Amino acid sequence: MTPHFPFVVLPSDASVDTLQQDRPLLLLAIFAAAAYDDIPLQRRLGREITQSITHVMLHGAAMSLEILQALLVHLAWYVLTISVSLVEATIISHAEALSS
Repeated sequence: MTPHFPFVVLPSDASVDTLQQDRPLLLLAIFAAAAYDDIPLQRRLGREITQSITHVMLHGAAMSLEILQALLVHLAWYVLTISVSLVEATIISHAEALSS
């Protein structure tokens, strides 16, 4: 995906285990992007991403580079963008704020 979306570049030695330990939300977004041919799975993963980011925002946890990268991957590659919920619109506005 990097040639098409070079804003989130992973080290060449990054493994699933390393990402799971160090950047689990980013890994979840990558899995959701990779599930483009399995719509039900992509929906489930998308809901998990939205719930995780909502939890971070509601509980006042610090925003991080991982959250921004996960948002970028999720928003760029998530196929099911037919309707944007209020939560997703809020997440998009937070992503814009984080990137500026």
